[in-house]
Amino acid sequence: MRFFEFSQNNSGGRFEIDEAKGIGSSVYIEARTANEANEKAERIEIYFDGVDEGRDCECCGDRWFRASEHSGEKKIVLSEVYSFNWHPFVYVHHADLKRGFSTISKDDIGDFFTIKRSE
Repeated sequence: MRFFEFSQNNSGGRFEIDEAKGIGSSVYIEARTANEANEKAERIEIYFDGVDEGRDCECCGDRWFRASEHSGEKKIVLSEVYSFNWHPFVYVHHADLKRGFSTISKDDIGDFFTIKRSE
């Protein structure tokens, strides 16, 4: 399994945040392949081709981009400086979507990375 990052572009000058669904400016999805990660992303309401569908601003571009096979990582590396610039949380959706997602805040990053489980 690998983690695929979906980093949100602030199309239209704003981010779409839904803490209840685990969607913020940075979302990670655990999957075997990029195609599987993209399918899971769509199930949690991350969408692609927003400009073509009229959902996103033409001048700013698409809000979300599909993961590619070479983008998956075996572990998540978060930066205290850069990972939380636009939203106080990063969301990690597990391989088994029934398990839900984990919410990670800047306070969770220390010498050892810990994950707070979502309710």
